[in-house]
Amino acid sequence: MLLLLFVSGSAQPITNNIDTIKLDHDLSEAYLELKEYLLVNKTFIPEEELQNNELIKYNGINSVLEIPNGIEEIGKKLGIDVVYLKRGMKLTKTGLEFRILQPKEGSVYSGKNEGSMVFTLVYQNFSMLFTGDMEGVGEVELLEPGVLHKINVLKVAHHGSEYTTSEEMLERLQPKISLISCGEGNRYGHPHENLIHRLEKVNSNQYITTRHGAISLEYRNNRVKVNTF
Repeated sequence: MLLLLFVSGSAQPITNNIDTIKLDHDLSEAYLELKEYLLVNKTFIPEEELQNNELIKYNGINSVLEIPNGIEEIGKKLGIDVVYLKRGMKLTKTGLEFRILQPKEGSVYSGKNEGSMVFTLVYQNFSMLFTGDMEGVGEVELLEPGVLHKINVLKVAHHGSEYTTSEEMLERLQPKISLISCGEGNRYGHPHENLIHRLEKVNSNQYITTRHGAISLEYRNNRVKVNTF
């Protein structure tokens, strides 16, 4: 799960007022827990196929809105806007721009990972690509002409799986920094050594939660600072 928080430009400490939440996968349970503690103004979900204003479907696989008290129903009750995103859309907030790259309208994905939301965050001369659990067709579509550009930071897809973040993709992105979120001793062996080799080949500095703990970034004066805990 990737939880993206916009914090309003204020000297006040961060509390429980959140402008935006971005959700992927079947996350209604997590959303139900969050809404108990947070005041949320808007929720973004990757658009695949919206039917009867109730369901998102990934090639016939019903996603978050099918289960009782789904995301859209909760949003209506709480006065939270639920927005479905697709390639070509842009979101702006206090100098930040979010460029949605995936999912692509009209595409059919064989699973929820393929249809993950992918977007670039741009602020001044800084850019970062968020990839969710993207794989398969989702990555192939990203390699279409004009979609990917060089970036400063890459959030590596699917916890560093062997089957994502191809050599061709990295050659186009040339990320100076790569972030991998994975659990220590996970049964999948993430991050995979082949993925690590691909990152090394493009000279990308790697920060991995199993080695560095929580990771945060600061961007000031055209420089990116990585903080670990």
